Amino acid sequence: MMMSSCWASRFNNVNQRVTVRVMQKEKSITVFHGDNTLTIKFPSRVEVINHVEDETRGFLERMGLSHEAFAVCLVMREGLTNAVKHGNRCDPAKNVTYTVKCSDNTLVIEIEDEGEGFDWRAIPEPEGDNINSDHGRGIIIMKRYMNEHRYNDKGNKLILIKHFSPDPKLSESEDEEKGNG
Repeated sequence: MMMSSCWASRFNNVNQRVTVRVMQKEKSITVFHGDNTLTIKFPSRVEVINHVEDETRGFLERMGLSHEAFAVCLVMREGLTNAVKHGNRCDPAKNVTYTVKCSDNTLVIEIEDEGEGFDWRAIPEPEGDNINSDHGRGIIIMKRYMNEHRYNDKGNKLILIKHFSPDPKLSESEDEEKGNG
């Protein structure tokens, strides 16, 4: 694949690769594999989320984090579905950018849509009477499996952070200590 000199100069590490897969109606998915990073940009189509999950599972395996795949893919699917359906309102002309980074026993997931954003401060905590609400269950999932979740001011970018031990047995005991086991 031929890249412009500007694009190539931004990603000059030989271990990195960029692939573009053409989908229906000339829409494409761009996948960037860095040393410790996976970035995928795709049109707002729910069916693409399965592909993103496959790429994420492969990335986690390469990073030695297959034991984190269930939690990571669960919150990833929740965040991507919200970005496609609520952020971009399923408009395939708008993209979602998904990045997962791994460094120093920390995994960071960023999901950004091209929508108008939302006032995330106005969402009530999913507890008590709100537990059965049509909205907010994704927050419960994110809190259960990630150490932190936050949004940018505009409300169109979600950042999820998971701290982990490199030993899966230690990760499980940490979860038990948090009351998650």
